[in-house]
Amino acid sequence: AEVAKKTAAPRQEHRLDVVVKARDHMVVNKPAGLAAQGGSGLSTSVDDLVRADDPRWKLVHRLDRPTSGCLLVAKGAKAAEHYADQFRGRDVHKFYLALVPLGLDDEGLVDAPLRRRQDVPRKSFMDVHPDGEEARTGFKVLAQLQDKDLVLLKPETGRMHQLRAHMAYLGHPLIGDELYGGQPATRLALHALALFYRDQDEVDVFAYAKPGQDFLSLAEDMVRHVPDLDILQALARV
Repeated sequence: AEVAKKTAAPRQEHRLDVVVKARDHMVVNKPAGLAAQGGSGLSTSVDDLVRADDPRWKLVHRLDRPTSGCLLVAKGAKAAEHYADQFRGRDVHKFYLALVPLGLDDEGLVDAPLRRRQDVPRKSFMDVHPDGEEARTGFKVLAQLQDKDLVLLKPETGRMHQLRAHMAYLGHPLIGDELYGGQPATRLALHALALFYRDQDEVDVFAYAKPGQDFLSLAEDMVRHVPDLDILQALARV
């Protein structure tokens, strides 16, 4: 008699790391390489994974595929609109970690409008132009790590590729961001570290996503210089 063969359960390619879970929303620590939303040629995305659990889940904002970190997802249209309104109104405080070549000013504000380049084949390529849309990014160097600066970025607006284009504009493109002239690396050196926002009960929520080893390994001794939640809360209130 033939022996029945057991079929192995399909391997789950991505298991989402949930850093905030509430009644009407959650924040996941998106890994680098996983798209926020599906598109041509993409096998899966955060949107696919959360909607497989419950089709009411809706993405509220986006992260580039090579960027890791905090991504807010709401349950239902009412919740999605509540959180999306905060992003549109610039009421959400966002903090990112980045690595750039050594020599960036200690801190500052990039106030430089961005537009999509029309003379390159890629649609998703931004550059600074006086006719572009308003774009502002605050930055502060946290540590000098060999030949790199570890930088805390705080975007005040939310343009496509804003952080990547602004750092390139300063002459310090993100490590791993070859599209914008950065040094090659195993991944893009950009991680969405924290989000501060208000829930539907008007309670402050602080979401914090620790960077993974794939990010921390981009520079020796980085982990000692990653700001904790208390520091970021203080900065958000300034």
